[in-house]
Amino acid sequence: MVAGILSVLYAFSTEFLQLFFQRDGRLFDILFDSAWIAAAILFIAVRKPSRHTAKKHLDPL
Repeated sequence: MVAGILSVLYAFSTEFLQLFFQRDGRLFDILFDSAWIAAAILFIAVRKPSRHTAKKHLDPL
């Protein structure tokens, strides 16, 4: 969760800094980046087994 928040803050900061370097910072880019960040977090959450299931697979008893 912390990684997601930091990633969105990073996306916001890069768009903000683009305003000072002859580029246009866009709200759409922040939303687009945030959507992919959320998708990545969801993918990791689905793929990562919980401690309970991982322990169950290691111990056959």
